Amino acid sequence: MRRGAGLGPAIGFSEAPEQADRAILFKTGAKKIGARFGIMPGFMAKPLQGLPGCSGHIHQRLSDGKNNLFYDAGNPRKMGPLFESYVAGQVACMMDFDPMVWPTINSCKRLVDGFWAPVKPTWELDNCTASFRVIAGSPKATRLETRCPGADVNPYLAMAAVIAAGLDGVEKGLKLTAPPITGSNGGAKHIGRAPRTLIESHLSPAWHPLCDGIALEGARLAARALPVAFHTPGNLQARGDMTMASTMGAIAFQKDLGAVHSCAHALGAVCDMHHGLANALMIDTVLAWNHAAAPAKFDELAHVCGLTGGGQALVPWLRQLQAGIGLGGTLCSHGVGRRSCRGWSTLPRPTSATAPTPGPARRLTLKNCLPPLFKGTARPPVLLSLPRSKKSTPLSSPLKKTPCPPQVV
Repeated sequence: MRRGAGLGPAIGFSEAPEQADRAILFKTGAKKIGARFGIMPGFMAKPLQGLPGCSGHIHQRLSDGKNNLFYDAGNPRKMGPLFESYVAGQVACMMDFDPMVWPTINSCKRLVDGFWAPVKPTWELDNCTASFRVIAGSPKATRLETRCPGADVNPYLAMAAVIAAGLDGVEKGLKLTAPPITGSNGGAKHIGRAPRTLIESHLSPAWHPLCDGIALEGARLAARALPVAFHTPGNLQARGDMTMASTMGAIAFQKDLGAVHSCAHALGAVCDMHHGLANALMIDTVLAWNHAAAPAKFDELAHVCGLTGGGQALVPWLRQLQAGIGLGGTLCSHGVGRRSCRGWSTLPRPTSATAPTPGPARRLTLKNCLPPLFKGTARPPVLLSLPRSKKSTPLSSPLKKTPCPPQVV
């Protein structure tokens, strides 16, 4: 048990199936014990904004029953050829097994730049900001720590995915061609990262018909369930549909990140705006800017959302939906003025973060895309609240902003 920003239980080594059993046993036991004291451990990947999330790191080593096959005393890194291929396989397959390690929307909220959760397929020797941390030293301790998964994973699926990816690298004899990162993603500027919205996934020009279909079905479910779940929190069918839509979003995220999230990350970093609120305020404006570049996909989204009038009706409907759940207004109405955004007013050249946007990312600036977000005069932000059910109880004290704490393990 190690303590950083929170408690990090370490479950003893065993073979993969038994290890997954132990993980489930630990979660179930923690919930049962917590219930006796009136609390319920949730194991959410990102329960609180402004704090690092909750992880579910997976440590792996390969043994023939006597020797650690990952260890090589003659290698300066203490990594044998088999170990390097195993790591290379996971680096190569990270974006393919993402549904297994980031199964819900909340899983992806944990992936915030500058926090401890890794956001790119990177590796390094004993670096806790890399997705794949190589722990190489003694014959007994040499192993790989896969740091992508959050605390909300299904351990059976997550372990199966990472082991399969590693063994794929071994079978193909892959080499670690990508250099190790330095510090926090140093040298990883041009490496793609994980995306996080259904609509952006569908609008991406990347070719992935499976993700397109999943994104459209997720959007269909969310369009119908979100207003019901918001206004009637006790409707389990609507909440279940939203959970399914979130899971489908995680699967569709393989197509990459778009301009909405690029801007939302900057808003969070520069203006300390909640990530979900930043996305909600950005999405309709960026979609309106993108419509001319992908009209057919807008027509498909409008159809699955049950709209008449084709793709032209999508953005007005989305704005009406936002207002109906308390997410209306501009950046100014939430306390963000033009001056506070000077540091992010122009996005960088298209990379993995902006290239999936169908519109011209080189010209995505405050001058030609974002002015509608700054209508009005900046005023203090308004605290949004969800309708509270009769059985719920208020918090005993208001939440306070806290500085970023040390690592969560």
